[in-house]
Amino acid sequence: MCLIHKRSLLNWPTLIIGLVVAVSQIGHSQTNSAPTGAPLPSFSLEVPYYFHNTKDIETYFHQHGHSVQVREIQGKAKTYVFVMDQPYSGVDTTDLYCFAKRGDNFQIFSKTFLWKTINENDVEFKTDGSFVNVIVRKMVVLKINPPD
Repeated sequence: MCLIHKRSLLNWPTLIIGLVVAVSQIGHSQTNSAPTGAPLPSFSLEVPYYFHNTKDIETYFHQHGHSVQVREIQGKAKTYVFVMDQPYSGVDTTDLYCFAKRGDNFQIFSKTFLWKTINENDVEFKTDGSFVNVIVRKMVVLKINPPD
């Protein structure tokens, strides 16, 4: 049997209203960092299979209204381009695209999500032998080594 004091029940509406107000303020504190004049971002972005260079990758995302951070990393045997697209999968989630250079083009290798990444400074990329480590707040969360 569960005993709840009548006064506790009277406080529930106040607690629920306070929670709704607090949650609604989270969305209002975010700013849209899409490039000026760019269309609103599409949540189902269909990224092409390959690009000719890093600039083409960045241009593609900007043309679709996504403000991204692009980092090119030289691995042991390959050159990688990492695109951090935030916050299109959630307020604190970054979409991470990885492109690997094959021949003269950069081909899409993977797409993943990095949770609890408020800004691009939360994410680092470091080579480790034949791998590139994706590090979030000093912890390796992903190791990249595409097959040849």
